[in-house]
Amino acid sequence: MRISFWNFIILLFWNLLLANGVKSVGIDNDVLNCDIHCTEDTITVNFLTRNPFRGRLFVKGMSDRTECSQSFGNPTVSTTEPSMSFGFGACNMHRSRMIDPQAGMMQSIVVVISFHRLFITKVDRAYVIQCFYMEAEKTVASDLEVSMLTTGQLLDTARMPTCAYEVRKGGPDGSVIRYAEIGEAVNHVWFCDSNSHKILVKNCYVDDGQGNQVKIINENGCAIEPVIIGNLNYASSGTPKAWVDSYVFKFADKPHVFFHCTMQLCNKGDDFCENLTPPHCPVSDSGQVQTTGASASADDESNPYGFILRQQKQRLRQKRHPLTSAQSEQLTSQHFNQEIDLFTPQMTVFDLESRSIKSEGDENREGTQRNSISRHSTTEVCFSKVTYGVFMLGTALLCSTLPIVLTLLCRREVVRQKANTNG
Repeated sequence: MRISFWNFIILLFWNLLLANGVKSVGIDNDVLNCDIHCTEDTITVNFLTRNPFRGRLFVKGMSDRTECSQSFGNPTVSTTEPSMSFGFGACNMHRSRMIDPQAGMMQSIVVVISFHRLFITKVDRAYVIQCFYMEAEKTVASDLEVSMLTTGQLLDTARMPTCAYEVRKGGPDGSVIRYAEIGEAVNHVWFCDSNSHKILVKNCYVDDGQGNQVKIINENGCAIEPVIIGNLNYASSGTPKAWVDSYVFKFADKPHVFFHCTMQLCNKGDDFCENLTPPHCPVSDSGQVQTTGASASADDESNPYGFILRQQKQRLRQKRHPLTSAQSEQLTSQHFNQEIDLFTPQMTVFDLESRSIKSEGDENREGTQRNSISRHSTTEVCFSKVTYGVFMLGTALLCSTLPIVLTLLCRREVVRQKANTNG
């Protein structure tokens, strides 16, 4: 079967179009609207989709937990309005106390709507769901009238400071980082934009975003495990600021870490404030925070997570002696004592590189193979599909036109020779 030149060109272009124009079939659905409903103890998120929804809703990082995900794959019951409710504190819901611009509590959670039962596709969306609960203010009045001297009123409203918690690289004034490697030197920094307040950082936790968390700074502002996070440094002048040098760490087989702390604010110059911060943390000769009990060091040697056991023992002691915390609360209530919760953005931590241990013979063979590959790579050239198609098309045109050109040249030479002979 003979194929003409132009048929060959058309066939070649058709193959190129097929190679570059094939696309997968997408999911014919998307989100039209999303609203939330905040109640006293639950948060409900309602979606509206263009077509009947056959996928699932789940909390980011908690898709494998049945209480934090819901599937909508029943073909007999189709809906375009999937919804899901979450109780306070469930599914790694974050609680944040705020004082500016309005005192209250912020509950937040990240919900993912996925249009496929197993995989995440380009039409899926993630929403940060937040509910803010303002503190109620109640005024108590009395009808008792007493004749008194006329007094003047001087009112001054102070702006509440804006505070933040950041993980930086290159010192306390370095750049904020979102990606890091294990063992990389970083700085945890807490600060506020006020010259009239002092701060105390306490009750700090690190979690993996899936409900697992470990306390690293206690309620007094002292480090629990200095190997992970040491005692904080506090600025003696200027705006309130605290920082500590640390090295990046993470949970095993978990790519993300989150940090959150409670920051206590107090007025400068107040005796209570001067005694509150900076905290007086007991330090041993080795630089470690002292622990009570003779078996603390033994527990740490046998269990690398011994500080978790110490936290459990400490909570038991607090339950046995509740008056201590009550007396402390009564003391602090007589002074300005405002607490806020601070969270860092998600930090992605890259895992350690795998290193294989090989014998000397294996290393020599690997070096020989590497040299062989490097020698072969200098003689090999790689093309993309489009480049290869253009190259083949040019080659075909050259091969088809070259014989024609040679034939014309030969005929011209023959005609010229005949003309010379006749002349």
